[in-house]
Amino acid sequence: MATTGDLGHRERKKLATRAALSAAALQQAVEGGFEQLRVEEIAAAADVSPRTFNNYFASKEAAIVDLFAARVERLRSELAARPADEPLWDAIAAAATALVPAPAELPRWLESARLIARTPSLEAEYLRAYATLERILTAEIAARTGTDPDRDLFPRLAANVAAGAIRAAFQYWVDTPATGPYGELLQRAVVEAGTGLHLPTTSEQG
Repeated sequence: MATTGDLGHRERKKLATRAALSAAALQQAVEGGFEQLRVEEIAAAADVSPRTFNNYFASKEAAIVDLFAARVERLRSELAARPADEPLWDAIAAAATALVPAPAELPRWLESARLIARTPSLEAEYLRAYATLERILTAEIAARTGTDPDRDLFPRLAANVAAGAIRAAFQYWVDTPATGPYGELLQRAVVEAGTGLHLPTTSEQG
């Protein structure tokens, strides 16, 4: 998986701008209210132009939800890099740690989750991010298991189970922060959700 240290200066700058816009959008929404928030205010807070904002995000909703959505691609890379002989659910659980925020980011994640929960348009954008996660998981699970999502139910079903476990773990952690580290909760949720699923046999795939 490529890290920011592996990227060129231009790509690192783009990632920093994207992160700054997302952080500014969240802060402005929390402080002044989401409904009143304007793209011009987000851009000004990040010290860029509204045009630059539009180069990165299609809406203010997308900017706020990007705190989660930006990590979905990281999960794809992490899962693709897991050993081919690793049990499927262990691999997914390990890759899912790409979604875990750094300790310094935790307060913003909690603010974002609470804002999304009370804002219908943000919740819709959040669900779109999860739909993307499900598509990514379906493709990666199919590749790891030798199944075909156009012919076999398993990769789609497994992806939905994994995405559901990821979402449930996050919501539970937000509502019950005393449960312990989010990363441990997330991994446990994925493995426990997947223990009832079994890879299809060759005859079942046909």
